[in-house]
Amino acid sequence: MDERTLAEARQWVRENRDEGVRCPCCDQFAKVYKRSLNSGMAWCLIKMHRMTRNDEFIYTPRVIDNSGTLSKLRYWDLLEGDERGWWRVTNAGRRFVRRVDKVGRWAVIYNDELLYIDDSKEIDIVEALNNKFDYESLMRGE
Repeated sequence: MDERTLAEARQWVRENRDEGVRCPCCDQFAKVYKRSLNSGMAWCLIKMHRMTRNDEFIYTPRVIDNSGTLSKLRYWDLLEGDERGWWRVTNAGRRFVRRVDKVGRWAVIYNDELLYIDDSKEIDIVEALNNKFDYESLMRGE
């Protein structure tokens, strides 16, 4: 049996989660993922923008088949809402759709929480629409 304290185990996971590790306490796989803003996300954001007024929340499962795509846009502060399906486009989201602003291409995620936006490369909505989802890239942490 491993004799580490809980604090030591947590520290070890934090130090090794970039590569991906199994937690010695609960056996959960822990990994940091770098998610790019892709064409599916951009498409959903544009559709939401066209369907709503400024601060209007809509129940998205009735109007957009998003397979969880919409919820990822919260990392960039482009949408806000809840996991029950009620979402709205933020001011930043409207500015992004209208090509007023760019955003960092990647969100760095751990345990479904945003660690930070990697803005070393910024993209606009048109670039995002041309950025196809790449499973292999996601699994490599790119």
